[in-house]
Amino acid sequence: MDFYCPAAKLVIEVDGPVHEEQKEFDNEREEYLEKLGYQILRFSNKDVYKDIEMILAGIYDACMRRIDFFEK
Repeated sequence: MDFYCPAAKLVIEVDGPVHEEQKEFDNEREEYLEKLGYQILRFSNKDVYKDIEMILAGIYDACMRRIDFFEK
Protein backbone atom coordinates (compact mmCIF):
# COMPACT_ATOMS: atom_id res chain seq x y z
CA MET A 1 0.00 0.00 0.00
CA ASP A 2 1.57 3.26 -1.09
CA PHE A 3 -1.08 5.71 0.09
CA TYR A 4 -4.52 5.49 1.58
CA CYS A 5 -7.39 7.72 2.62
CA PRO A 6 -9.16 6.25 5.65
CA ALA A 7 -12.18 8.57 5.31
CA ALA A 8 -12.83 7.24 1.79
CA LYS A 9 -11.55 3.71 2.46
CA LEU A 10 -9.42 4.18 -0.63
CA VAL A 11 -6.00 2.61 -1.24
CA ILE A 12 -3.65 3.87 -3.94
CA GLU A 13 -0.98 1.56 -5.31
CA VAL A 14 1.81 2.78 -7.58
CA ASP A 15 3.17 -0.30 -9.27
CA GLY A 16 6.71 -0.63 -10.52
CA PRO A 17 8.73 -3.60 -11.72
CA VAL A 18 8.79 -5.24 -8.27
CA HIS A 19 5.06 -5.90 -8.51
CA GLU A 20 5.67 -8.28 -11.43
CA GLU A 21 7.46 -10.54 -8.97
CA GLN A 22 4.81 -10.40 -6.25
CA LYS A 23 1.52 -10.67 -8.12
CA GLU A 24 0.15 -13.42 -5.88
CA PHE A 25 0.89 -11.41 -2.73
CA ASP A 26 -0.66 -8.27 -4.25
CA ASN A 27 -3.80 -10.18 -5.28
CA GLU A 28 -4.25 -11.71 -1.83
CA ARG A 29 -3.77 -8.35 -0.12
CA GLU A 30 -6.17 -6.66 -2.54
CA GLU A 31 -8.82 -9.31 -1.90
CA TYR A 32 -8.40 -8.87 1.86
CA LEU A 33 -8.67 -5.08 1.66
CA GLU A 34 -11.75 -5.27 -0.57
CA LYS A 35 -13.44 -7.54 1.99
CA LEU A 36 -12.83 -4.76 4.52
CA GLY A 37 -14.60 -2.31 2.22
CA TYR A 38 -11.57 -0.64 0.65
CA GLN A 39 -11.33 0.29 -3.00
CA ILE A 40 -7.90 -0.11 -4.56
CA LEU A 41 -6.67 2.14 -7.36
CA ARG A 42 -3.58 0.93 -9.20
CA PHE A 43 -1.36 3.09 -11.35
CA SER A 44 1.91 2.24 -13.02
CA ASN A 45 5.06 4.20 -12.30
CA LYS A 46 5.17 5.14 -15.98
CA ASP A 47 1.67 6.61 -15.91
CA VAL A 48 2.48 8.62 -12.79
CA TYR A 49 5.55 10.14 -14.45
CA LYS A 50 3.81 10.60 -17.80
CA ASP A 51 0.52 12.16 -16.68
CA ILE A 52 0.42 13.01 -12.97
CA GLU A 53 -2.51 15.39 -13.52
CA MET A 54 -4.68 12.54 -14.81
CA ILE A 55 -3.65 10.34 -11.89
CA LEU A 56 -4.43 13.05 -9.34
CA ALA A 57 -7.79 13.77 -10.96
CA GLY A 58 -8.67 10.06 -10.81
CA ILE A 59 -7.70 9.84 -7.15
CA TYR A 60 -9.66 13.00 -6.31
CA ASP A 61 -12.78 11.73 -8.12
CA ALA A 62 -12.60 8.36 -6.38
CA CYS A 63 -12.16 10.02 -2.98
CA MET A 64 -15.11 12.32 -3.51
CA ARG A 65 -17.40 9.50 -4.68
CA ARG A 66 -16.46 7.29 -1.76
CA ILE A 67 -16.67 10.01 0.88
CA ASP A 68 -20.06 11.04 -0.48
CA PHE A 69 -21.19 7.39 -0.35
CA PHE A 70 -20.10 6.91 3.26
CA GLU A 71 -21.69 10.17 4.42
CA LYS A 72 -25.14 9.14 3.15
